[in-house]
Amino acid sequence: MLAKIKQYLGIIAGVFVAVLFAILGIQRKKISNQKEDIKEAKLETKQAEQKAEVSETKAEVVAAFSETKEKIVEEKNKVKEEIQEAKTDEEIINHVNDSINRFNNGV
Repeated sequence: MLAKIKQYLGIIAGVFVAVLFAILGIQRKKISNQKEDIKEAKLETKQAEQKAEVSETKAEVVAAFSETKEKIVEEKNKVKEEIQEAKTDEEIINHVNDSINRFNNGV
């Protein structure tokens, strides 16, 4: 009888160890899945940061372009007014030359 009890205890211990190994395997799988989720989240975060950076740069470029465009339109209108106010052909030529020089000098 004592031998049967030892045998049953051995079987129970074996089953218990098998259950522990099964639980350990399940936990490893969960941890592995969580690590993959974390990697994906980090990648998505990095991509979102890059998109935000690109958006900021794009906004800066658009603002600079708009500012430059406004300056060009102002200069164009100024030249038109000067030409219309000019009384002689020589004055017109001088105004056009001045505007070309300002453009070439980046003013």
